[in-house]
Amino acid sequence: MNLDELKSTIVADYAAKNIGVIKDAKKEREINRENEEVLRIERLLNSDFQKRFGERKEVQPNQYNVLELTHCLKKAYFDRKLGSIVPMNSTTIHYGLLRSVLLLSLGKIIGEQAKFTKELDYECKALDDTIKITGVADAITPTELYTIKYTKMLPVYLESRRIPEQYRVQAAMLAAMANLKKYRVIVMSSRNLKAKMLSEEPAKEQVEGVIENAVILHNSVKNDAVPIKKSPMYKWECKLCSYKNTCKKGGN
Repeated sequence: MNLDELKSTIVADYAAKNIGVIKDAKKEREINRENEEVLRIERLLNSDFQKRFGERKEVQPNQYNVLELTHCLKKAYFDRKLGSIVPMNSTTIHYGLLRSVLLLSLGKIIGEQAKFTKELDYECKALDDTIKITGVADAITPTELYTIKYTKMLPVYLESRRIPEQYRVQAAMLAAMANLKKYRVIVMSSRNLKAKMLSEEPAKEQVEGVIENAVILHNSVKNDAVPIKKSPMYKWECKLCSYKNTCKKGGN
C-alpha cells in the first residue's frame, strides 16, 4: 500500500467513525426528545386527573354545598377545618366518565331546551349572617330538574326504585333552588351499569331540613365547635368515614 492509499484508508476510517458518532448523537437526541414528549404528556395527564379527581376543595366562607348538607355535619365540619381532598379512585373516575355519557344520552332525550351542569344557589339567614347554599344540577328543563348518581347498591334495590334518601333530598333542594316543582333522580348501578329513575316533587320538609343543616354547620364553623346534631345523618356513614379516629376523640 502506497502513501496515498494509506492516507485514503485513514481518512475513510476516521470519517466512518465520526459518521457513526454523529448518527449515535442524532439518535440520542431523538430519544431524548421522545422521552421529553412522554414526560410532558404524563405531566399534563396527571395534572388534569388531579384537577378532576384529586383537587383540594376550595372552601368559601358563608357558602355551603348541598352535598355536604345532606350527609354527616360533623364530617362536613372536619372537611372545612382540616381540608378535604376529592378522592381519586376507580369509583370517582367511573362516575365522571359515565356521567359524561349519560348527559349526552339525556340530551338527546329531553331536547334542546335543556341546560346542563347548571350552577344554583339560595341565600338564607344564620343568626346575623347571610349564608349561601350552592349546588349543581346535571340538567334542567323548563319544568324539571335532573340529577345523576352512581352507586354500588345491589341492583335489586334499584329495581324497586328504592333510591337512597340523601339523593332525593339533594334533588329536592336543587329543584327548589331552581324554582321547579319536579325532580328526577337517575341512579346508575356500578354492578350492572343499568340506570333507574325516580320522579318526585320536592317536599317542604326536605328543603327546610337542608336549610336547617346549613345554619347548624355555619354556626359550628363560626364558633369552632364540632356539630353534634345530625352527626352522622345515616348509620352507614361512620363505616366509610376518613375521620373515624378524629371523631371518636371528639377533637376540634
